[in-house]
Amino acid sequence: KLARESRGLSQSKLSELLGVTQATLSRFEKGVLTVAPEFVSKIAQALNYPASFFEKDIRIAGETSLFYRKRASMTVRDLSILESKISILSKSIDEMLESINIPELRIPSVEPTVDNSPQEIAYKIRNYLGVPAGPIDNIVSLLEKNGIIVMFLDVDDMDKFDGLTMFTTNQAPVIWINRNIPNDRKRFSLAHELGHLVMHLRSENLEKPEDQKEIEAKYNVNVVSVNTMNYAGKRKSRYTKAGVIKGKTKAYKKAIVTLAEGETIDFYSNI
Repeated sequence: KLARESRGLSQSKLSELLGVTQATLSRFEKGVLTVAPEFVSKIAQALNYPASFFEKDIRIAGETSLFYRKRASMTVRDLSILESKISILSKSIDEMLESINIPELRIPSVEPTVDNSPQEIAYKIRNYLGVPAGPIDNIVSLLEKNGIIVMFLDVDDMDKFDGLTMFTTNQAPVIWINRNIPNDRKRFSLAHELGHLVMHLRSENLEKPEDQKEIEAKYNVNVVSVNTMNYAGKRKSRYTKAGVIKGKTKAYKKAIVTLAEGETIDFYSNI
């Protein structure tokens, strides 16, 4: 189904190319019928994919959290093509990351509140990343240095799609940008997608009353807010006599605790 949708073909059109009924093709896609090896080759040829592609286990992008920057007039067909292509490419990214290391994700996850507006969050993120005031010279470089993969996607006749943010199956953060849009829209879309990543995509956080109460009780302080930074595990490879052993360190969190003015926490008072 992903291969068919990525090529923009309907079940009716592909079944016609393959010389089978649409009902049969539907059963193939649902896994109800087993596809013979020789017929897999025929499907691969019709869709211009290698036969080995159909042995992969690929999760559909729509089944995970993702956010679009698109115009409302984008068609359902175009969305289907886009999500299918991204699902396939995301699998390739995960396979590639088994052999290489990239910087760990350093972008904090901050939930907007009445007292913590998107503008205030943007200011905090700039300070946290050490970005000076004024225009950012190279936003792609900034994102990649802080653990975000940026992919420029060739999507023909999809000028209504600007960008999309998602995590791959193995939790690699990826921002997808339409390669064919003007550069000023690319920059705006990258900043917009970064906002999704910070404020929306990672909903798990420590901004809960019980966490604030626990800190206040333990250190006898007044806590204004607790924000968390989520760090993905870092991929590592080790060479041994038996071969290459690949693994990944555990994901972890750091918390930013904001205290009421004039208050501090003395971590060493009991030492």
